Amino acid sequence: MKSLPSLTAFAPSRLPGHLRGAGLWLLAIAALLPSLSAQTLYWDRNGATAGAGVTPTGNWNTSGAANWSTSSTGNVATVNWTSGRDAVFSAGTSATGTYTVTLGASMNVGNLTFEEGTATVTANTLTFNRAGGSTVDVASGLTATVNSILGGSVALTKTGAGTFVTGGSGGNTHTGPVNINAGVFEIAKTAYVGGINNAAAVTVAGGATLRLNGAAAYTQETIGSLSGAGTVTNVGAAAVNFVIAGAASTTFSGTISDGANDLVLIKNTGAGTLTLSGANSYDGATTISAGAINIQNASALGSTAAGTTVDSGAALEVQNNIAVGAETLSLAGTGLSGNGALRNISGTNSLAGAVTLSAATELQSDAGSLTLSGAVSAGNLNLTVDGAGNTTLSGVVGLGTGGITKNGSGTLNLTGTAANTFTGTLAVNDGTVQLAKTGAVNAVGGTSVVVGDGVGGTSTAQLTLGAYQQIRDDAAVTVAFDGRLNLNNFSERIDTIAGTGLIDLSTSGFLTVGANGGSSSYDGTVTGSGTLIKEGAGSLTFNSNISYAGNLTLAGGTLALNGTSLTLGTLHITGNSILDFGNSSASVLSATTFIIDAGVSLTITNWVHMVDFFYATNWTGGTVDTRNAAPMNQITFAGNAAADTVWQSWDRQITPAPEPATYGMIFVGAALGLVAWQRRRAALAARA
Repeated sequence: MKSLPSLTAFAPSRLPGHLRGAGLWLLAIAALLPSLSAQTLYWDRNGATAGAGVTPTGNWNTSGAANWSTSSTGNVATVNWTSGRDAVFSAGTSATGTYTVTLGASMNVGNLTFEEGTATVTANTLTFNRAGGSTVDVASGLTATVNSILGGSVALTKTGAGTFVTGGSGGNTHTGPVNINAGVFEIAKTAYVGGINNAAAVTVAGGATLRLNGAAAYTQETIGSLSGAGTVTNVGAAAVNFVIAGAASTTFSGTISDGANDLVLIKNTGAGTLTLSGANSYDGATTISAGAINIQNASALGSTAAGTTVDSGAALEVQNNIAVGAETLSLAGTGLSGNGALRNISGTNSLAGAVTLSAATELQSDAGSLTLSGAVSAGNLNLTVDGAGNTTLSGVVGLGTGGITKNGSGTLNLTGTAANTFTGTLAVNDGTVQLAKTGAVNAVGGTSVVVGDGVGGTSTAQLTLGAYQQIRDDAAVTVAFDGRLNLNNFSERIDTIAGTGLIDLSTSGFLTVGANGGSSSYDGTVTGSGTLIKEGAGSLTFNSNISYAGNLTLAGGTLALNGTSLTLGTLHITGNSILDFGNSSASVLSATTFIIDAGVSLTITNWVHMVDFFYATNWTGGTVDTRNAAPMNQITFAGNAAADTVWQSWDRQITPAPEPATYGMIFVGAALGLVAWQRRRAALAARA
C-alpha cells in the first residue's frame, strides 16, 4: 500500500495563501480521526491475543466484562462496552464457530456488523441510536441472530449479503424505517409479536429479502408501508397476515411469495395506495380494507387460490394492459373517494374470476377498458358502473332484485352467451350501455329499463343494441329527454315505451311495442328508416309530433294521435287495428306509402271532417276516387260505412267523404235555395 503524505504537508504555513483556510479544515478533520476510529469496538474474548477465539461466547456489558477490543485484529487489551459505539463481531479471523452474546442489560449501539462465525445475541433490549440511522451488516454466507428486543427510533438499514434474524418471543420496539438493502432480513418470532413496527416504512431493495419465518404462534406482521424491488416471503410454521397499515402511497415491484403456509396480504387503514407491479406467487388471500392496491402485473395478486376482498371505502385498481386469471373478487361500496371498489386506471385490462358483491358496489373505468368475464352475483344488491372508460361484463350478471346503474361518459357492454338474471332496473343515466348477448338471450333480466336521468346538461345517455332480442318482451322502457334508444340495425321486442327522448330505429332496425299486451304513451321523437311495430291488444299513444322516414306497422290494438301529427315513410296494417285521432285538437297522419293487408280491417275513431286528416301519397293496391272496393272498404270511419271510404285524388286524403253526385246535389240545392230567397226578397220589396 502506498504511504499517505505527512499531515505536515498541509500545515497552513506551507500552503499558498488562497489554500490556507482549506488546510485548517484538513487539520481539524485529522484531529477527529482517532475519535472516529474509537467509535468502533470489536467483539473479543481472547484478550490481547490476536483474534476473538473460535467460539467467543460471553456477556455484553458496560462494566465487569471486558470483551471488546479497539483493534480489528484483537491484539490489544480488551475493554468494556461504551454505549452508542459501533459493534463488530468479531476481532481477527478466528471466530468461525457458533457463539452466543448475552446482553447483561439493555444496550445502545450505533452500527452492528457480523463478520465472523454464527452469532446469536440474546436477552434485554438492543437499541439502535446512531444519528442519521444505524446499519446491520452481515457478511456473505453468515447468519446472525438477535433474540433481544430491537429498539430505537432511527432508520435501520440491513446491508451485506448474509442473513440477519430478529427472533425471540418479545415484540421489537424499534419505530424507525427499515431498509433492507442486501441479503436477508428474517423475522423468526416465536410468539404473536411483531418484528417490525406497525408504522414503519419498509423498503426491500432488488436482490434483498424480507423473510417471515416464525413459529406456529407467529401469525401476523404489520408494517406501515412497503416499497422496493426485492422479495417478501413467508416460510414459517403458520400462515401469516402481512398487513400494510400506513397511509403512504408506495410501489413494490418485487416478488411476494410463500411456502407450505400462506402469506395473506392485507392493506389496512390509511388512504394510501400500494402499487404492485411485480409477478407475485403467494397463495393466501388479499384483503383491501382501506386505501387501495394498484396492480400492474397479471400475477400481482399472487395465485388465484384464495381470491381478493375489497371492503367498503377501499379499492382494487388495475392498469398496465394486464389479463388477471380466475381471481375471485368480493367487492363492496363505492371505493376510495367514490371512484369505484374496482377501478380501471388505464389500459386494456381483464379479470376472469367470479365477482361477488357483499354490498351495493360501484365499478369505475377511468380510461381504457375493463373486462370482467366471470359471473357477477349478489343477493338483491345494486351495481353501478361509472367513468369515462369502457367496461364489459361478459359473465352472467345475477343481482337478485338488484339493478344496474350506468353513470359516466364511457360504455358498458353486456356480452356473453348466457342470459343475465338480475331483475332490478337497468338505469342508463349517462354514457352508453350496449346490449350484446349472443344467442337471442336477454342481456336485461328485469322488466324496467330507463334511458336518461332527465337531469339535463351536456351529458346524454344511450341504450344501444349489439345483438337481437336483448330485453324481455314484458319490459317497460322509458326514454327520458336526455336519453336515446338506438336499435343499431337490430330488432327488439318490448311491452311498453314511454318518455320524451329519442327512439333511433337506425337504417334497418325493428322495435316492437305491446309484445305483452301493454299500452304505451310516448311524448318523444323517432328517427331513422327502420320499423316501429305495434302489436297486442293495448294502445300506442303519441303525445308529440313525430316525423321519420321509416315504417310503422300496426299488427293489432290501437294507435292513438293525441292532437299530434305523425309523418311516416310507410304505414303498414297487418292485423285488425284501430286508428284513434283523439278528442282534443286536430291530428294529422301522413304516410308516403300506405299498405293494408288483405282480410285486415282498420277502424278509425274520433275523426272530425276538416279537422283531422289522414293522407297517403301512395296506397298499394288502392284506387283513387273509388268506393266500396278493396282495399278502400277495409277502412271504416266510425259513424260511416266501409263503403264510404275513399282515397281522394286531388289531395291524397283517405276520408269517408260522400259521393261526388251527392256533393253536386247539395250544391244545386243550395244554389236553388239562394235564388228562391233572392226572388222572394225582390217581390217583397216591390210590394212595399
